[in-house]
Amino acid sequence: MSLNRHLLFCLGAAFFCGRCEAVLLAPHAITNDAALALPQVGQSELRILSPNLLELRLITTKALTNSVGQWNFATAGGQPQLPAAAEFVVLVNGKPAAVTGMGFKRRPLFAPLNNYDLRIDNYLYLQLAAPIADNQSVQVVNPDTTLWAPTLPFAATMNPLRFNPAIHVNQTGYVPALPKQAMVGYYLGSLGEMPVTATNFQIVDAHTGTTVFTGPLTPRPDIGFSYTPAPYQNVYQADFSAFTNAGEYRLVVPGLGSSYPFCIADGAAAAFARAYALGLYEQRSGTATTLPFTRFTHAADHTAPASVKAGRIDPRSGRTIGIPDPDRHFGRTN
Repeated sequence: MSLNRHLLFCLGAAFFCGRCEAVLLAPHAITNDAALALPQVGQSELRILSPNLLELRLITTKALTNSVGQWNFATAGGQPQLPAAAEFVVLVNGKPAAVTGMGFKRRPLFAPLNNYDLRIDNYLYLQLAAPIADNQSVQVVNPDTTLWAPTLPFAATMNPLRFNPAIHVNQTGYVPALPKQAMVGYYLGSLGEMPVTATNFQIVDAHTGTTVFTGPLTPRPDIGFSYTPAPYQNVYQADFSAFTNAGEYRLVVPGLGSSYPFCIADGAAAAFARAYALGLYEQRSGTATTLPFTRFTHAADHTAPASVKAGRIDPRSGRTIGIPDPDRHFGRTN
């Protein structure tokens, strides 16, 4: 693969019933192919986090003056109030699988200031009694339709290379000669941190799936927390610094799936530096931003003269009091 393609890849990566209100059905499920697309209210997704753990995701909302209605599985005090296991039927290759545990978390996904458009990201976790095998299909249904409509899709396949949000790589990319590390860990809300039983990882070619590197997963608990339970204790590190071949890859953990694609290229650091510099340049005030440095051009703003109230001389230091020093207070560099 050409160096230009590596650079482009790196730069692109840097950047209702008793318990539910009326369900707004979206035209399709959430997909990982459009990670930057804002999910719509009513969209759903099923992820197979591990052979024994499913994640059901649903985007909901609520009226400004109302309390949360749909998928309100937490009390006002933040304690879980989960539905009964009988509310779910999990089918693995068409055969029922027993649910042995549940968990829940939610967070605001989108809440703009100019207009009310609250979108709530809900995650429901189902623990299974028996593991799902590779390439088996999984479907979760709610028989009495009190939790979601029959047309809402919660289906997935246990693809060994499926995306898993528990695998965290640097999507900006890695420089071949520099350290290369990734982390494995995930928060399951009321279930705590996700168990990770795998002991190794693989780096695979993003296009062919061919394994090019194998290494051990090592515990990497975080430190410095003064409260309990301390977070980030069930986190594992994948170190592949010894692998230096340029290309596009995924990091795979057996049973969990894979990361998003990432690149290893000499231009990875340059792509990050360019994006960072552009972010600073395009937010400059008091001067024009122009081509060829950016295509988001604008004329100089805030150019009108400013009046500053005169101060007095401090006899001890000889400095003027009452007039701010622009170089010291505003970080002037030119």
